Amino acid sequence: MFEFSCIAYSELGVNEYKNDVEKWCEKTLEVDEENIEALIRRAEVYMLKEEYEDAMRDFKKAYELNKTDSRASEGYNKAQKLHRQAGLKNYYKVLGVDKQASKNQIKKSYRNLAKAWHPDKYSGDDPKGAAKRYNDITEAYDVLSNDELRARFDNGDDPNSQEQQNHHHGGFNFQGGGHQFFQQGHGGGNDFHFSW
Repeated sequence: MFEFSCIAYSELGVNEYKNDVEKWCEKTLEVDEENIEALIRRAEVYMLKEEYEDAMRDFKKAYELNKTDSRASEGYNKAQKLHRQAGLKNYYKVLGVDKQASKNQIKKSYRNLAKAWHPDKYSGDDPKGAAKRYNDITEAYDVLSNDELRARFDNGDDPNSQEQQNHHHGGFNFQGGGHQFFQQGHGGGNDFHFSW
C-alpha cells in the first residue's frame, strides 16, 4: 500500500508532489528499509530539495542492493556533482536570471551588468571589487551563453573549475566512504569496473 502511493505520486510528478512522494516513500522504508523503488524516489525528492548528501546516501544504498539498476548510479553521480557545485559559483545568480532563462534574457542581463561593473565605467568606491564582479559576470556569461557549457553546468560540472578542467573525461566515479564503487571506462564504451 505505502509503496504503491510512493510510486504513484512519483509518477504524477516529483516536482508537484514532492511532499507526498517523500511521505509515502518514508513509510515504505519504515516497513522495508531495502525497498529500492522507495530509496530511489525519495533520493529524487532530496535532489529537488538540494539535500544532496541524503540523496547520495539513498542512491548508494539502492545501488548496493541492485547494481544493475542504472538509476542508482546515475542519480548518485548527479547528486555528487550538484553537491560539489553547491559550493561553487552560481552563474545564474551572478547574472540575476533563473535556470529557465532564454539566451536573449541571459544576453540582456549580461549587457546591463557589464555596463554597470566595467572597470572603465565604474564610479564607486571599490574599483578592485568592481573588477572582480565584472570578471564574475563575464565568466558567467561565457558559460551560460554556450549550450554545451551550460548543459555541463546544469548537470553539476563547473567548466571553469581547475579541478574539472584537469579531470574532465567521459566517465563518472561512484564513490562513497573512501572506496571506489563504480567507474565508467575511458574508452568511450560502457565497460564498467567495480572494485571494493
